[in-house]
Amino acid sequence: MIDIINPVTAAIIKEAKDGNTIREVSKKTGFAYSAVYRWVTELAKHNMLEVRDGGNKKRIYAKHTPLYSQFAGLIKSVSDAEHDRAFWAFVRKTGLKIRLVGGTAISLWTNGSYITGDFFDRIYMLEVAAKDLSNLKSELDKREISYTEGDKKEARPLIFLSARKNPFLVERIEGIPVMPLKELVKLCKKLDLDAVLEQLDALYSLDLKTRYSEVYTNV
Repeated sequence: MIDIINPVTAAIIKEAKDGNTIREVSKKTGFAYSAVYRWVTELAKHNMLEVRDGGNKKRIYAKHTPLYSQFAGLIKSVSDAEHDRAFWAFVRKTGLKIRLVGGTAISLWTNGSYITGDFFDRIYMLEVAAKDLSNLKSELDKREISYTEGDKKEARPLIFLSARKNPFLVERIEGIPVMPLKELVKLCKKLDLDAVLEQLDALYSLDLKTRYSEVYTNV
């Protein structure tokens, strides 16, 4: 059974659409027709695909069995992880004027001791100089990394883009461009994020004199 999990079958499950011919899937995946034909047949034997004769062409249809769903879910998880790694590698090396802000900056500056919901869900807040926005989108498209300027999307990772015309400062954490710590502290004070300020104070000795909001109960 483990032999059926390989680059060819992963590409078939990921790229094939209901009604595609084997030759169409071969072109989409870049694998030879013979290889796609062989593994489509194997997937059909495992009740994950159905192959129907359509004249002189064989067409593929997904069979949404539990095994198919597990396989498709595994492929998606691997693909998401690869895109996530590609994003972090890109932001470290790009010469574009960008920086991570908001909840993403919080998670980075606290060294992961405070993880925001968006960061956990792999939604990253990225600010970019307006002049570099078009080039940034092109670079993300090239790496098949999803982004948005406001619309909700299900893809992960998802980069929330915000273009800025005014100049901005950038600091780096292990090569990653982020908003400066001083600016982040100011933002957290404005939003009354005492829990975050507590973590930042402990890490960087900022003498902020803030604390978590706690409820004490006498027992």
